[in-house]
Amino acid sequence: MPIVLFHWINPKNWIKIITAMSVYVTSVEQATMQIVIITMIFFITVLISANSWALGRVILKKFIKSDVGIKRFNVIMAILLVLSIVPTIFE
Repeated sequence: MPIVLFHWINPKNWIKIITAMSVYVTSVEQATMQIVIITMIFFITVLISANSWALGRVILKKFIKSDVGIKRFNVIMAILLVLSIVPTIFE
């Protein structure tokens, strides 16, 4: 399944769309244009982010070729994830 089609079945995406439409569509007369603009913004951001993830995977696959490398990468990412939460805990 292409990555772009995945967004149609993602419940978080539906919440994002409903929220954006209810907040940013402000005029009945301009609703069509506002919906088109919001849709184009979402489309562009999805293309950029999906391609960034794909490119990142290709780059990481070139550098991480062994099971030990994958384990090291996972440990580093887990540590960074925990460290990203630390400021919130001490706020």
